[in-house]
Amino acid sequence: MPTKLNKYSKTYINQGGTGGTAIQNALGGFGVIGQPNFTTAASALSINGLYNPDGLIFDNSGNLYIGDVNNNRILQFQPPFLNDMPASMVIGQQDFTSNSNTPITDSSLYNAGGGTFDIFGNAWVSDAGNNRILMYKYPFTTGMVANLVIGQSNFTTGTANTTINGLYQPVGSAFDPFGNLWVCDSDNDRILMFGSFDIITSTDIPVIHLNGYFFNGMPASLVIGQPNFTTNIANNGGLSASSLFIPGNIVIKLINENICIFVTDMGNNRILQYTIPYTRDYTVSGILLNSIDFAMQNGGSAYMDNASYGNLPSSYIYPAIGSWNADVVLGQSSFTTSASATTQNGLYLYNTFISRGLGGISLDSSNNLYIADAFNSRILMYSYNNGFANGQNASLVLGQSSYATNTSGTTQNNLYYPNYATLDSNENLWVVDLYNNRILVYFPPFSNGMNAGWSSSSSFGTNTTSSFASQNTVYWWNGNRQNIFYGN
Repeated sequence: MPTKLNKYSKTYINQGGTGGTAIQNALGGFGVIGQPNFTTAASALSINGLYNPDGLIFDNSGNLYIGDVNNNRILQFQPPFLNDMPASMVIGQQDFTSNSNTPITDSSLYNAGGGTFDIFGNAWVSDAGNNRILMYKYPFTTGMVANLVIGQSNFTTGTANTTINGLYQPVGSAFDPFGNLWVCDSDNDRILMFGSFDIITSTDIPVIHLNGYFFNGMPASLVIGQPNFTTNIANNGGLSASSLFIPGNIVIKLINENICIFVTDMGNNRILQYTIPYTRDYTVSGILLNSIDFAMQNGGSAYMDNASYGNLPSSYIYPAIGSWNADVVLGQSSFTTSASATTQNGLYLYNTFISRGLGGISLDSSNNLYIADAFNSRILMYSYNNGFANGQNASLVLGQSSYATNTSGTTQNNLYYPNYATLDSNENLWVVDLYNNRILVYFPPFSNGMNAGWSSSSSFGTNTTSSFASQNTVYWWNGNRQNIFYGN
């Protein structure tokens, strides 16, 4: 049975297939993970405890994965979700009562937080303290070993490096529609792209294989924020549309036939948007296709190269190294300012006493952008309105009663340095509340200063009948997960 995109653009529905458990059937009476209630904040090393969590993603079966940073582990929670529920699996440790970060091996983690999934369900985890990205092949088991490492040449080293194949405190990551992995290499003040193809130039067409060509210690193909692979100067060349200072998170989404890359530039208290034209028509075997059709019709592998299909347009190539400039900035009025602010259009993402992993961003099906504005202890939503405008005002605030306050708290409607926000397939908003050692869920319709958690007036969002796509379904993931095609 053919697949189709549901009208909310959040997930592809498998017509006649068997999907995972729908979130909306699993959340009654629910609102917090990591704590027994909304007024406690203790850290814990246990099957249901958290210690400074950072990063939160869902797989396509609806399972929730949390980076439990200071416990050096990734926890999986399976629906149905309940308050203070126990985790069902742990990666990075052999049990739920250990949190060692030594020795460095293929099964250890050190301050791991951000991550993403590829189209085959494999998990790519940012092991920040070991300056590496680890890939775990699906299916997952407690204490499992990683299958691939990026940022290091092997599984027993964790050195920070500023090279074409090195990393220094990597955090957020995402896949683009071509199957390339993008990594926020935060302390190198850059973003790296690791390609599933080898060369990107102004004339070569990328050879795209969704089956991989990722390998241990592989070099990056592209860098943003630096003029080359061996410099790591904050705001290199001066504060501008091309500079970065501790990039924290990244989201990639196709919007209006453009690849839109959103980056949280934490040290500059801003969000940057890079827009790259994507859809172009071309002919394959006498059939006129656009880029989306091609990915779905070519055996589900989204493979294209000159040898097999003749001359394809070079307009698919990303900008060259050193020529990347953001076209939109949020949190600042221009590309040359970086001050923090507690206002309707300001952000406070950087503080010298804690800087990594903050500023998680997500987009809903209408392309509205949500950000964890950490040191303002709030979540902001910026309305898309057919595009974002430089320095525009936020349209929603959670965690505060107004845009002019930033009081932290441990209640049902307060936050304490939230560092991540993402949406599930029904557009419920999940927030990592860092210093309260908990995960909160907000149910639509959203309103300023609202309480987290389920109530009789809460809604599970507009998409209340769909299930998660099964493994052999063409799907499109938004938010902090990757955006990529997969077909059968």
